[in-house]
Amino acid sequence: MQTALRSEPRAKAVRLAPAERLVPSDTLEHAQWILDDPYLFQLHSQVLESLGVPEAGPPIPWPRKPVPGSSAEPPGVRRRLKCALAALAPAQGAALHDLDLSTAQASSLFARLAGTAAPAAPAISAAPPAAADARLRAGLGEWPGRSDFERAAGRWLPQDLPRRFVEGYARLKESASSWKPRRPAVIISANGWTYQESFKAWAAACAEEKARLVAVQHGGGYGMYGRIWQEWLERRSADAYWTWGWAGLEDDSRARNAPSPSLSRLPRRRGGGDALLVATDQPRFRYGFQSQALCGQFPAYLEARERFLAALPPPMRERLVVRLMSPGFGWGQAERMAARDLGVRQEDMSRPLAERLAQARLVIIDHPASSLLEALASGAPLLLFWDPAVWDFRPSAWRMLERLEAAGVYFRDPEQASRAAADLWPDPEAWWRSDRVRPAVEEFRRAFALASGAFAAEWAQAVRREVDEA
Repeated sequence: MQTALRSEPRAKAVRLAPAERLVPSDTLEHAQWILDDPYLFQLHSQVLESLGVPEAGPPIPWPRKPVPGSSAEPPGVRRRLKCALAALAPAQGAALHDLDLSTAQASSLFARLAGTAAPAAPAISAAPPAAADARLRAGLGEWPGRSDFERAAGRWLPQDLPRRFVEGYARLKESASSWKPRRPAVIISANGWTYQESFKAWAAACAEEKARLVAVQHGGGYGMYGRIWQEWLERRSADAYWTWGWAGLEDDSRARNAPSPSLSRLPRRRGGGDALLVATDQPRFRYGFQSQALCGQFPAYLEARERFLAALPPPMRERLVVRLMSPGFGWGQAERMAARDLGVRQEDMSRPLAERLAQARLVIIDHPASSLLEALASGAPLLLFWDPAVWDFRPSAWRMLERLEAAGVYFRDPEQASRAAADLWPDPEAWWRSDRVRPAVEEFRRAFALASGAFAAEWAQAVRREVDEA
């Protein structure tokens, strides 16, 4: 905004009326709101006010209010069941929370860990106070800050800090400290460390009493991206960090390999179908920065995909399906593809990706994320292309990506990738099993898409090791 004002110093702005401004309830609602236009209108109104930009007219009410966020807490019945099971766990055992286990995986794992571990779902009230308290928030704006940005952020902290951490914080902390069983020796979670406030508060209370915290990888990009904010947060918070194969690539004694639950339950590959291009979507606005096509970089990502499709021979285009993420973030990908009339079919996410990977004759991935790891673990012939200056890798992962590039699996240029796809289309399986391709793929798969047919046994051993070290 400062850059825009230097270009147009006489600019004026329409702002949201101060009385209309909303306070998010918790971390998840803040993250959900910031992905869409209405809440950005509020934040930008605050920044414009901080910069002293004159108003173009009287402040206005919401053109469209933010939709209330959805809860990250487990549903009520499942939550009560987990609380009951957790009460049966030994006082010094392990509490396992939100690990993306299937019913069969969980049953097998807990059977092996009987007397050692149980599910955990802290019985803490999930509801923050309904309204903000101006008295409690009054002192929050005194943060001095070291730059214009920090001073603006400090000024608006009383408005923006979620109610859970101001009006509801004393209640949250009290509930977390009083919940029984209060302190297992080890707490292990994949998805609880960012958005689940009751779990975070309970884990913090347990950590203060020397419980061991174990974070588990739960998606793509981990171990690969040059910057990935959730990995940074989780690794800083944990005493141990379970990865999907890349622990040996990091100089971190806390990193340990454990097979991925989701990758270990993929269906058996059948193949023989059409080509499948798995696309992605990105928010137009970000609350965390990492090595992806962010904001203004995303149109170039869309153009690269269109260049790839346009360069394919028409007979192959007729055999290709583009899988788009849904719901989108406002980029209008489906409409954009239809308008360009590239002669390919589209599909949404109504069918599980694992099922589609099992059927595909050839899988094409245009971004390095969770879908890449699923495709690797599925065993499907795989062709990759993306801009490495945007989706940048850390050095340990970059070396392996270069080997995939030398093997003709990964391409930086979409037209080159398109020509390679056409060349290998007559027999993708033979190409995939060739001595040129297989070693590079297996190395990358072992490092970033670790799966196991003996998943429960390996995880049980890993849990016992954490308990022994607690």
